[in-house]
Amino acid sequence: MATTEAQVRSIPGLRLDSLNHFSLPVTNLDAAELFYTEVLGGQFIRRDGSDLWVRWGPVDVRLNRQKYGEPTIAQAHPHHAFTTGGSIVHQWQDHFASWSIPSVIVCRQHDRRPTMKGGDPCAVEVYFLDPDGNPLELDARDCPFSERVIWAPYDHFDVLYNGHHWWAEYKNRFKPHAL
Repeated sequence: MATTEAQVRSIPGLRLDSLNHFSLPVTNLDAAELFYTEVLGGQFIRRDGSDLWVRWGPVDVRLNRQKYGEPTIAQAHPHHAFTTGGSIVHQWQDHFASWSIPSVIVCRQHDRRPTMKGGDPCAVEVYFLDPDGNPLELDARDCPFSERVIWAPYDHFDVLYNGHHWWAEYKNRFKPHAL
């Protein structure tokens, strides 16, 4: 017999400790390894068959090779978000640009819009895509407001790029990690 939601809520001490991993579909494991380890700085864990595992802190990302990816960029969900410091958000955007990966920095604190001045700390989300078009995000709570920060809503098409062209341009940087 299945346990009901009400029964689960009533069991003392029943809880989830943390997120273990999430999985993303990719079409090219070599391109994914380059992007997630070199561009995003994840720690290579292992690669076997159609899976590549990369880690940030206690959370692993399982990149699984398949023919299709997540829903189109016209849909903002599902997406996966990483946390970063606000003081380095602009460095992240420059880093993405150095890899020809478009990104946007978005502030959703509309209540502060009339009074926001350059340098004021604000909560932002940096949106970008991996080479397979999977929507990704960096969150920062203390980014200095600047002309690079736009107000939500934003145009999802500003972050589009052709992942196959990106791979063709950057695959010479790919050096497989030892298995």
